Amino acid sequence: MLFTMKHKAFTIIELLVAMLISSIVITASIGIYLTLKELSFRYNEQYRNNAAIINLAGLIKADIDNACFIREGFGGIYLDMNNENRIYYSFEDSRIVRKINFQLDTFYLKNRNIEVENLEAGSGLIENIKFEILYGDSALRFYFHKEYMPDILFKLYREQK
Repeated sequence: MLFTMKHKAFTIIELLVAMLISSIVITASIGIYLTLKELSFRYNEQYRNNAAIINLAGLIKADIDNACFIREGFGGIYLDMNNENRIYYSFEDSRIVRKINFQLDTFYLKNRNIEVENLEAGSGLIENIKFEILYGDSALRFYFHKEYMPDILFKLYREQK
């Protein structure tokens, strides 16, 4: 008497269905991964731009608050500080450069409409600085004001006479 054993196995149709389902899941997973990677790249780029804008605004405000004099020259503005240092800002179309001693800080931000307003005619001192940074489809407007100490203005007035 011959004994025949039945082997349990999957049919070819069942294997094809399983492969089709797994290929659909893998394709969807790759699509989701690529989308998330692109969104992450955009988010990181926006974060870097935001950080640069916040850093620049903080530096300019601190420099203006600590400056004795702010003047225009050398194609930009320069700030004479209390400690005999001079900080120089140049505004180019695609970047803003801050230079103090031998240290350069470059902010790759598109800017435009740089305006300076003098304290009074003939003083050579800048009281207000205005400019715009292009951010996406809009422009962020910045306005900085320098309030000069009376003793500094009196000293400057005496030097001019």
